[in-house]
Amino acid sequence: MNTSIWRDGRSKISHKALEAAHSVVSTGSTFGRLLPRVRTLAWYSGASYTGPQILFFISPSLETFAFNCTGPSDLRRIHNLESGVDTLNTLANQTCQLRRILFTWGFGRAAEPLEQAFSKFIRNQTHLQFLSSLIDFTKDIVEALTSSRSTLRVLHCRLAATGDLSFLFVSEILSNGFDSLQELNIVQADANINFASIRPLLACRSLHQVCLRAARIAALHSSEVIAMAKGWPKIEELRLRSSLPGTTELHSFPILSVFAKHMGPTLKILGLDFGFDTTTPLPGVTKPDVFELLSQLRVGEIDRIPGGTEEHIARYLMALCPYGVSIVVGVSDLFGDPPEDVSLLEGWQKVAYLVQNPQYIGDL
Repeated sequence: MNTSIWRDGRSKISHKALEAAHSVVSTGSTFGRLLPRVRTLAWYSGASYTGPQILFFISPSLETFAFNCTGPSDLRRIHNLESGVDTLNTLANQTCQLRRILFTWGFGRAAEPLEQAFSKFIRNQTHLQFLSSLIDFTKDIVEALTSSRSTLRVLHCRLAATGDLSFLFVSEILSNGFDSLQELNIVQADANINFASIRPLLACRSLHQVCLRAARIAALHSSEVIAMAKGWPKIEELRLRSSLPGTTELHSFPILSVFAKHMGPTLKILGLDFGFDTTTPLPGVTKPDVFELLSQLRVGEIDRIPGGTEEHIARYLMALCPYGVSIVVGVSDLFGDPPEDVSLLEGWQKVAYLVQNPQYIGDL
């Protein structure tokens, strides 16, 4: 067999290739031999091969496994569920230790057999460095992560909406020996998160990216920001976002000065839900208590800047942030082409324009 096309370990495996493998080799004689240098293996929905067939392409060199199940039909969902369980159980029974796992399940909450197979699979991995999963993590899957506590660097996951799984439980698990963890991105749609449930994560001192999204995240107090800065001395990106606007607890602008003073030397991206209280004066800004590297300020899902305050806020941000900082509301970067009549700008759009074009302060 010509294996030259597999030199980089990234070529896709066609269904015909799988059929050919079936016809020329036996399961017992091919593990680690058919493609001994394959480092990346991707399983895609719509393919009819299953775990025993994928076994032909598992090698001792395998480092990355991508599992992608998406599609609209119930029939495909059933097919993917059966094949997914089969594939995960097959992989769990092998001796290969993966470094990267990417798991996508596009059909809502996974069925219990798939969750159990995924948990078994993860529990058997002891050298895992990167895990990105769109299957809802159950309590058992979270506990299974401890097998890779000394090696895991990146964790992106979504937590199941179950009564026995709280964000505090996840924080406490990760606080125990996950010393290599650098990036943490967690979504829990039904959760209420406050600083008490975040506090255990301060033991993960290597964290430089923390992104949390829940139904409601309580606004931070100054002492809590200071504690975060001490716990995460390398923090570069911090996003704490609520997904239900009606329950959102807003941060006041003065908290930005606390972030600048204690995280200013490292922070590059900050995302919080902000509101402007006209009764609370903005603090003065003095160096060195400023953001040195901040490139993006994400300010919430809804424009909550009252008319007439934009210039005041723009001056504050200009003093606090580096020139050209990008201001984002929701998923929209507000540094784009302004309207032809810039006098029509208002709210965050006006703030963003003035921060980038300070010469217009006083003229709009």
